[in-house]
Amino acid sequence: MSFSAVARKKRSMGLFWLRLWAVLSAGFCIQSIALSAELSSSEKLPIPSSVKQAEMIRLVNEAYKLDEAKTAAAKVNLGKELAFLASNSNKPEEQFVLLRRAAELAKDAGHLPLMCQSIEAIGSSFEMDTLMVQAKMFDQFVNAATDPVAISMGRDGAKELINRALEEDRYDVAASVIQSANRLVSHISKPRDREEFKQLQTEVERLREQWQQVCEAQKRLKTDTKDPKANFIVGRWELLQKKDIPSGLAHLAKGNDSSYRHLAQQELTTETTKTDSLADLADAWWEFAQSQTDESIEPLSRHAGELYKTALPKLPEGLRKMLVERRLEKLALMKRSVSETIGQESDKTPNQTMKPSVPLPLGQPLELLPLVDIKRDSVLGFWEQKGDSLVTTLPRKNSTLLLPVIAEGDYRLETQFTRTTGDDTVAIIVPVGGHPCLIALSESSGKASRLGVDGKSSRANKEIKTSVEPGTLTNRQKHAMSILVRLRGETAFIEVILDGETLFDWSGDKKSVSTNGWPSQPAKQFALGTNESVSFHSIRLRPISGKAMLLAPAAKEESPVATGTSRSAMSKGKNRS
Repeated sequence: MSFSAVARKKRSMGLFWLRLWAVLSAGFCIQSIALSAELSSSEKLPIPSSVKQAEMIRLVNEAYKLDEAKTAAAKVNLGKELAFLASNSNKPEEQFVLLRRAAELAKDAGHLPLMCQSIEAIGSSFEMDTLMVQAKMFDQFVNAATDPVAISMGRDGAKELINRALEEDRYDVAASVIQSANRLVSHISKPRDREEFKQLQTEVERLREQWQQVCEAQKRLKTDTKDPKANFIVGRWELLQKKDIPSGLAHLAKGNDSSYRHLAQQELTTETTKTDSLADLADAWWEFAQSQTDESIEPLSRHAGELYKTALPKLPEGLRKMLVERRLEKLALMKRSVSETIGQESDKTPNQTMKPSVPLPLGQPLELLPLVDIKRDSVLGFWEQKGDSLVTTLPRKNSTLLLPVIAEGDYRLETQFTRTTGDDTVAIIVPVGGHPCLIALSESSGKASRLGVDGKSSRANKEIKTSVEPGTLTNRQKHAMSILVRLRGETAFIEVILDGETLFDWSGDKKSVSTNGWPSQPAKQFALGTNESVSFHSIRLRPISGKAMLLAPAAKEESPVATGTSRSAMSKGKNRS
């Protein structure tokens, strides 16, 4: 997957990227000389003249006594007041200067979210190349960043800014940010951080050279649409870098490289409804990928993998299906380019540094899927986010992903999911009074569905069923499950409804619930599990009593940035409910 594709995907992901966006945007400071130079869109307002800006700055300074704001807290409060005033102003020069001064105060105070909001607001209303300005502001931020927290935030902000630049084919901007980031990470003791940006610099230089060739080829195609070499250059870029498959195949089918041309023509004429033909096409792309010796091996293999994933559910059991599964397993373990992984927290193990951050209001449902960060929250298996769904792309025993929320009281959890292949377990692990409880559907290839109760407690009611036979699920059909957990002293009540039918209605000692048959998980946290390929479309939590809280990385919890973004993430989840 190309860096630009990953960038688009990341914007639909959960809590970490919501946090990272706040970190990124806030890492830029506005200086007056940069704003007037970067003009772009004629649909927006022109930047006020220096004369008008100077007069408005004098009035703002006089009215608000900006020089008297000495502490960081005072500067932040004043900056917020100016930004609010700008949002209610109908005078362009006043709006511009108020936002500019708000950003400058935020820079001095180190308040990253306010800085973000101010510069983005300027760029949304005035003729300005926002990305270029942000790159220049980031350079100024690097010069001022001295403490470890600021350096860490700047490092993450650089990654996302480079991400955005590459998505827009702004390789000059990406290179500029990398130069600034290299200065920043020189203060970091971890060699991995320095090596990461060094590798990214090499890749960006390679991409910039390729992009220049693509631009030249596009110019030639304007005068000769059949130019074989130009078609090959543009088609290869569209297919491998931009993941625009229709455009890439159309150009490659007219290109001068016989291997690419043959494969493109084969794919354009293959009927996707014919499983054998689709598998043959995937085989051809896979074998071609393995014959390459440059950076194209990985994206070509992933293109073959997408074709394999489409064909796999309809392949009959046998040697060929086993071979496809092995190739997909190999693909899942294949090392991605540094530009794809730079936005991920590769030094973190799942949830080791997660702590409660924001309490959830009682009685209000919250959609949890937007809060998930796969890199942080996955424990086992191959998980991806596709659109609004969370997907296990390859079957693996005990695939597990933690949801970044805890509950210590009564609640209702509702989920919608579709098992796409296989006949084995789909599981939800829920907290019951500080004890994890497994709810396993279609265990042992559909022989039973089970509620995790160990029966060791003398108070466990053995007459209430904890297993239903058979426990089959229909593949490629959306299922809905509702789980109600209530606590009364040491007694727990668990009701599980699947597709409108009561599956379990259990009560007993809360200490008797367990995750027997599944790896143990944090006692108060929710988790998803599966042995098959499953798409989770929705997971909504409605706290009823007690306490439920979002989890956030401990290092960011101490910062105002983290707290503010957690609330933003929670709001986003509510909007989906």
